[in-house]
Amino acid sequence: MIRTVLSLLLISSLAMGCGSAYTILDRSTLEVSPNSKISARNLVPRASEYPSVVEQLALAQEVYQKQLFLLKERRNKLRARKRYFNAFSFGTFAASSVGIGAASIQSSEADAGSNLQKAGYAALGGLAVGTLFQVAGFMQENASSVDGKVRHLELLYDTMIERLRQLTYRDGVRQGEASSGPDTASDMGAAIESFVTQALAINIKG
Repeated sequence: MIRTVLSLLLISSLAMGCGSAYTILDRSTLEVSPNSKISARNLVPRASEYPSVVEQLALAQEVYQKQLFLLKERRNKLRARKRYFNAFSFGTFAASSVGIGAASIQSSEADAGSNLQKAGYAALGGLAVGTLFQVAGFMQENASSVDGKVRHLELLYDTMIERLRQLTYRDGVRQGEASSGPDTASDMGAAIESFVTQALAINIKG
């Protein structure tokens, strides 16, 4: 019986720690929503002059929102999982202590030896399982590292938006149409593509 319980606890802890697969965002599967298109038109300076840039930025918006969602979801899961491991560990220690104490109190002189032996096995098993949960909790990625990834993603996004403004405004003065040709649109597209590439390179897990 004790071995069965220990086996089940071991399997459950390993499943919690290693059961999820890595999340990789595929840009080809993203669909640009109407909200992203509206947001892109509002963010691109002189948007009517750069329809292709607006479309590209709308896709970048989807990448940004999706990666941000996945990172925050990962952070919340890590925090919850660490709480569960700690709770299971202390719960196992407490249950083992209570069970051993009850068995010792109720033991009679006739079966004291057998009961003490069982209590010893239960103590060792509870210690092993409780320690296993503690180790599994320590092996989890720290949620603060995900916070760092969130800040990095937000910085990349803000840098891209600022770069788009710089390409169409110089020293706070709006440039005339003569200064905004194919090169400007190409530079804006390159800035957006650079953001998308770096955003997708952020590893959600691990």
